[in-house]
Amino acid sequence: MQASYDGPDLQRYSAPYTFDTRLDAEEWLAAERRLRTSNTWTPPKERQRATKAEVTLADYAPGAVDRRRVRGEPLRRVPTKSVVDAVTCGFVGMLSVCRV
Repeated sequence: MQASYDGPDLQRYSAPYTFDTRLDAEEWLAAERRLRTSNTWTPPKERQRATKAEVTLADYAPGAVDRRRVRGEPLRRVPTKSVVDAVTCGFVGMLSVCRV
């Protein structure tokens, strides 16, 4: 089931995905309505882009080490969790991956 609504800018906005039930669609619409009434609303696609851009180095680093390949093979010497934690601790770990 697809959900859509008219935004405060009088544009039509659709949910970024379809819903299995009418209740799920209505819950999404209610959440969008709450954003509008609290004056924190932005278009759904803009919010998705902002969410994707806010991945921090601390979030990204552990998985990046696991995904790293050399000539199609996993790394032989994988840094330990303590090394990854040391690199991503404090301010550096809070940086957005897009800014690093």
